[in-house]
Amino acid sequence: MEEHMAENDLYVILEQKEYDYELELCEKLGGDVESYKNKNLDAAQLKEIRKGLEQGIAVEEYADEAFPWYVMEVLRKGLEQGTSLLQYAKEFEWLQLEEIRQGLSSKCNVKLYARPEFTSEQMREIRLGMEHGVETRVYRRKEFHALQMQEIRKGLERGVNVEAYAVPDMLYPLMREIRKSLEINVDIMPLVRRGYDSGVLRQYRLGKQAGVNLTTYLAVGYDADQLEQIRKALEKYVAIDPYLDINLYGTQISEIRQGLEKRMDVSLYAKPEFNWWQMREIRCGIEQGIDVTLYADSLFTWRQMREIRFGLEQNIDVSSYAKYCYTAGQMYAIRNQLSQTAVEEVLNSMTTEEEQYDFDDAQTTQILLGLEQGIDVNIYADARFNVEQMEEIRIALQEGLSVERMAHHEISADKMRAIRRELESEALALRS
Repeated sequence: MEEHMAENDLYVILEQKEYDYELELCEKLGGDVESYKNKNLDAAQLKEIRKGLEQGIAVEEYADEAFPWYVMEVLRKGLEQGTSLLQYAKEFEWLQLEEIRQGLSSKCNVKLYARPEFTSEQMREIRLGMEHGVETRVYRRKEFHALQMQEIRKGLERGVNVEAYAVPDMLYPLMREIRKSLEINVDIMPLVRRGYDSGVLRQYRLGKQAGVNLTTYLAVGYDADQLEQIRKALEKYVAIDPYLDINLYGTQISEIRQGLEKRMDVSLYAKPEFNWWQMREIRCGIEQGIDVTLYADSLFTWRQMREIRFGLEQNIDVSSYAKYCYTAGQMYAIRNQLSQTAVEEVLNSMTTEEEQYDFDDAQTTQILLGLEQGIDVNIYADARFNVEQMEEIRIALQEGLSVERMAHHEISADKMRAIRRELESEALALRS
């Protein structure tokens, strides 16, 4: 609480310093500082007045406490370009006011969009249309969202017939695909009328641009993600059709496509029962030239597959841990020890015969951390210890402490922590 108050006090002090600094500068520039004081202006507002005084403009027009500093900024910029925006300041919020200012600066007829019903984003699209010399009447309606306006404006600028999509109830992504298709002289309106979404139409358009016809695949009912992968395959003349299945996700088709592009035998994993993570592990294994049949089994999770793959890539005999009963974390621990210790020794160091499969990933991580530090993990590699207890014993062992007093599963982790700290204090006292 006191720290929070101190921070607030510091903020007040800094704010006051900035205020005094800006007020002093305004006075040096000939500003009416007594008036500014009476108006209870803050430092940010004074800064905008000071900037106006530096430019020699009539700051009295916006030196009003009713205007936040960001509104003052727009009014100041307007005066600097020779335009008073005061008539708009009371009716429009500051972003709308900025669009009016920019329009006046570029000699636009701002009366056409200086209306409260238009958002600043809509105003911007109308202004840009005027600046680019297009007829904004087509989309200068409050029913159009700013992003819809943008698509119509871009169509007009590129000389396409926007009547096909200048419809308020049409979503802007669909407008975008119609516009981009018209720009390359591709008529997708029959597909639009059949109800295809913008994502599907985008893939159809990109296919047309690349000389690929996706009409057959649209008829089957593939979604946008699936069509993207089919399109990429066809663009590289990859024969993906034999492996396609409407039940495959786009990410799965991607893994099949990547394998085919590298001339792999994808039949080992091009199956709906494999998710795309599993497919990736099998594909990566094929790329490395290892025997993926040892783990190309949908009952393995992709993380288990990865541990088996890593082992094969390291020329390790994975038969000892490539089993469903091991979690990926346990596989990781075994794999990292197999290059130094026989698997039987690793298993025996973990726990008794009947409990050796009971570690969860968090417990296995504590064992692995101990192995990496070179400590005797046999002391706590017992599934009866929870992960917090394992951690306390591991830390004590890493510090070279005797854990005889604490390495008992009936002692809670909190009690172990207290014992460890006592041991640390005793060790420190002996060293001193």
